Amino acid sequence: MAAAFLAAPTNVDDPDPSFDLVRNFGPMPLSPLPYPALVLVSRDDPRVRPAQAGAFAQAWGADLADVGELGHIGSAARLGLWPAGLVLLGGLLARF
Repeated sequence: MAAAFLAAPTNVDDPDPSFDLVRNFGPMPLSPLPYPALVLVSRDDPRVRPAQAGAFAQAWGADLADVGELGHIGSAARLGLWPAGLVLLGGLLARF
C-alpha cells in the first residue's frame, strides 16, 4: 500500500533566482505516479502558481485540493496540527 500526500510541490524548474536552492531537484518529474496521490495547492504560494500545481497533479494522475490562501505550505506556515489537512489526508487514506 502506497500513496503520496504532496503539500505545495515547489516548481523546481522556475527560473527565479530565489529558487536556486531547490533547482538541484530538477527537472520536475512529470510521469504518472503508480499509486493514489493528492496535491495540495495554496492560492498564494510563492513557490508554485495554482495553475502550475494543477498541471503537476494532472501529469501525476493525482487529485488536487485547493486549501485557500496559506502561502507556501511548510513549517514556516505554522499550521500546527492543521485539522483541515488531516481531513484531506484521511480522505486519501480512505481510498485503500
